Amino acid sequence: MIQAYWLYSNWQLRNNEFDEKVTVALRNVAEKMAKHSNSELPKEGLIKKLASNTYVVNYNNFIDPHILEDFLLREMAEISLDTVFEYALYDCFSEELVHGDCCTLDKEHHDLYKTKLVEFEGFTYYFIVRFPNRNSFLLNEIWIFVFLSFLSLVAVLAFLFAVKTIYQQKKLSELQKDFVNNMTHEFKTPLSSIRIASKVLENSPEIQENDRLLKYARIVNDQSSRLNSQVENILEVVRSEKKFVLQKEPIDLVQLLNETIKLEENRFLYKFLKVSTDIRVDRFSIYGDRYHLSNLMSNIIENAVKYAKPKEYSISEPLLVEVAFFKTNGSLELRFSDEGIGIDEKHQKLIFNKFYRVPTGNVHDVKGFGLGLYYVRNICELHGWTIRLASQIDVGTDIIMGIPLDLKS
Repeated sequence: MIQAYWLYSNWQLRNNEFDEKVTVALRNVAEKMAKHSNSELPKEGLIKKLASNTYVVNYNNFIDPHILEDFLLREMAEISLDTVFEYALYDCFSEELVHGDCCTLDKEHHDLYKTKLVEFEGFTYYFIVRFPNRNSFLLNEIWIFVFLSFLSLVAVLAFLFAVKTIYQQKKLSELQKDFVNNMTHEFKTPLSSIRIASKVLENSPEIQENDRLLKYARIVNDQSSRLNSQVENILEVVRSEKKFVLQKEPIDLVQLLNETIKLEENRFLYKFLKVSTDIRVDRFSIYGDRYHLSNLMSNIIENAVKYAKPKEYSISEPLLVEVAFFKTNGSLELRFSDEGIGIDEKHQKLIFNKFYRVPTGNVHDVKGFGLGLYYVRNICELHGWTIRLASQIDVGTDIIMGIPLDLKS
């Protein structure tokens, strides 16, 4: 609004300045013509404005068109009014307006502006001057202000668009929180039922007598408890932007790594998962959260299984995942490598973002919410680790974590 007011005020200022220049120029023309012909000008009402670009001069004496045009051109040049104008004289004998000429200082486009000028009643001898390009001339004078106003308008529109986008994002965020709250409830209810049922089965005398069934009952109980904890923790991250609160304790990272690998191999026994290890560190004790670090490793191995190449695996040709743990450049490196489908380079920078999943069109072979690697990155950052990813399509993916040696407890 301020910009519009400023532009309007500037236009009015240029408009008034134009009127003043033209009035002064036409008065000078009338005075010089009167001096040339030894005549007197009217004492009042010498110049009247018929329209925004048309002026009438009450000369009150015979007018020589050649002298008039010469004086007009001289005065317009004097005030630097470099724009096209046309003039006409009133012939009192024929009682009609006689068109004089269309004049411009550079004589360019000379005949393009000739128009029929209106007659003016009330004066006997008079001439009319019209500026057909008045508005464009004034716009050319203030073009920089028009351009700045246009930029201001674009900036305001961009700001409004940004506000609208932020408002929409806020609504989506609220919908997301509502969705997560509902999903939390929907997950926890059946998980509680599974845990209760598995406990009953595990404590049943018939199951106690059968080692095979007891093993499966314990697996169901352990995994349902683990899944319930994962739901509570991972969905808590989605529900709130707050970071995890870690329950840190001294942990032998090598021992935890071996335990997690064994658990995942048993978990994906039906997939013939084989985790080969290259652990060159005998023992490395850190101060961290055992539960979340175990989940971190499990998530990475689970992703390797999810995104394995679509083929039949067997005991002779198992699904291979390699885990390496060694010292390098003053730190420890924990590397998980698979031979899966890989990730395109354009998606690798986004793969750790919340809810991000590599687009697969209408094919949804792998289910998930895009939270696994987001969770992994958060746990790494909270423990002071670094994490990066290297991948090639149809070759495989490496997830590399750097662990500073000074974190050792």
